[in-house]
Amino acid sequence: MIQPSPLSTAYSDILNNIPKINMGARSANAPLTQSYDKGPDVPLIEATIGDFFDAIVAKYPEREALVVRHQNIRWTYKQLQGQVNKLASAIIEMGLEIGDRIGIWSHNNRLSQ
Repeated sequence: MIQPSPLSTAYSDILNNIPKINMGARSANAPLTQSYDKGPDVPLIEATIGDFFDAIVAKYPEREALVVRHQNIRWTYKQLQGQVNKLASAIIEMGLEIGDRIGIWSHNNRLSQ
């Protein structure tokens, strides 16, 4: 019998333990009733955004992750991960280290370029 790798097991654990909280529709002025501060006793998830992204890439590598219509770009999760890793490598080469902060100021669409 083939045993799952520790990495795939870790990703499965992350995906299977995402809390299911139904925030429902609410008015922008309504008080917040559910959050990590107020609401159900859901423990914080001990995983980073990168952990979640890697888990999704492992589960759906060939599924479309990014579509930029006006630039005719269509990337799968695996392709997007490759681009993310290139950017991370470039940032490390610039001398940034874990714990450093960077800011990104970018337009949200091609009309504001």
